[in-house]
Amino acid sequence: MKLLPYRRYELVTPYGEEEILAMIGDRFDRWKCLYTFFRSHRHPYEARVLGGETIELRRIIHYRNSFLPQVRMILRPDPCGRVRMDVTMRLHDVTIVFLALWVLGVLSYYVRMIENLISMLGTMPR
Repeated sequence: MKLLPYRRYELVTPYGEEEILAMIGDRFDRWKCLYTFFRSHRHPYEARVLGGETIELRRIIHYRNSFLPQVRMILRPDPCGRVRMDVTMRLHDVTIVFLALWVLGVLSYYVRMIENLISMLGTMPR
């Protein structure tokens, strides 16, 4: 059983690296640093290129949903002229920290409650 969503894929495509970047540019909006409520979007997704072969993708949302995956693709040329894409899907780091703190808070509450019950049982007259 997985506690956190995390997936790795390897895709092989006959397209070249430049063709893949051109397709992503046609099908994705450019990644915006600041979120604005009134901006217009051509596509439901944003993409940015980090370095030469690393690409990050995310869905543009109009509501708060921290559990959408962060997608990172690394393009690697193949000796046969193809391109291998290593795709990683995972939660955002802030979401993982929030979940860890939330679980720790709930666990500490229940541990404290059990300690109080044990101390109450120990002081009861027999």
